Amino acid sequence: MQDDSTKVKSLFSIIDSYPDGYSERLDYALQALELPEKAEWNAGIGMSYYYIAWYYFYTAQRDLAIENFLKVLKYSEDTQILVYTYGCISNSYSWEGKPGLALLYATKGLDLVEKTDNTQLKADALIFMGDVFRYKDDMVKARFYYIKALSVMDKKIELVPSMSRMSVYVYLIDSAIDSTASILNFA
Repeated sequence: MQDDSTKVKSLFSIIDSYPDGYSERLDYALQALELPEKAEWNAGIGMSYYYIAWYYFYTAQRDLAIENFLKVLKYSEDTQILVYTYGCISNSYSWEGKPGLALLYATKGLDLVEKTDNTQLKADALIFMGDVFRYKDDMVKARFYYIKALSVMDKKIELVPSMSRMSVYVYLIDSAIDSTASILNFA
């Protein structure tokens, strides 16, 4: 292939053919990174780091995931990529026991989608915000954001998996809240 951007896109397609967490994904992402760096093509650099970060995210190497997701923020201007990047940074910090940083990045993702008409991205940003509170065991606030995410989503067929996931979360949170209330009333 003559065109470097075509080569990079082909490498991204190859990456997508492997399941998450496979080392081949990282190998191809690192190869992909070399070409846009030489051409100073920021979007390609950002996407390469995005794939690298996802590999580390799925292999539970949180520090490396965060490090690479932060690089995505430096190079990417794609709203969808940025929302998921903020969300993954937020989740990683939650799992690291850093709720303040988790909230900071989830809020950045939510702020980013305030002016967009993309209901899926708005819902996803709200889900990431709900995750912050779920990981902090603040089920009332988590429920608030999950319910808000459900209310924002279009009822289109392609959103059914996200809606099902949120419905399950809300059910589990309601069950946990009801169980806690029952225990407190019993004591």
